[in-house]
Amino acid sequence: MPHSQRCVAVFKWDGPLPGFDVESDPERLTALTARAPAEAIVAALRAGGFQTDVDAPYDGEGGWHFTVRIDGVTFGVFTLWTGIGGQDSFAVQLDVKRSVFAALFRKPILDGRLEPACRAVDDALASVPRVKELRWLTDAEFEQSYCRGRPLPPTAQDARQGGARGVG
Repeated sequence: MPHSQRCVAVFKWDGPLPGFDVESDPERLTALTARAPAEAIVAALRAGGFQTDVDAPYDGEGGWHFTVRIDGVTFGVFTLWTGIGGQDSFAVQLDVKRSVFAALFRKPILDGRLEPACRAVDDALASVPRVKELRWLTDAEFEQSYCRGRPLPPTAQDARQGGARGVG
């Protein structure tokens, strides 16, 4: 996959999100916030005929995880809350699951093998009515916004309207 492959989905969620009345620990709250979107993605993938390792995603490392099997390949799906642009947004990151040896001693997969997972997740997200303002980013674009606090790159629609609006 060329490094410019857009393989990180970023979107807003048009539904209730938990608040500090549910969880007072901010780190734990960010994980809980991504639960409903992650559950909706699992359900949409399963409704689309894909096999997942679980009926509901599991919590870990700041987000929600599950795997999906597509054409004999197992893909990891990680859904997390992100405050890009000071707004509640969510990201879905994908990876190809490999053996422990391959994961530890080989380079990350940077080829077209993620494309089937991107297509399946894109279709799943399109089928979930609460998903709004979906856009796909490269790993580099996501890293610049999520890790470095830079605004999301403008979309083609932003350029036509004369300015970047980020996700929102």
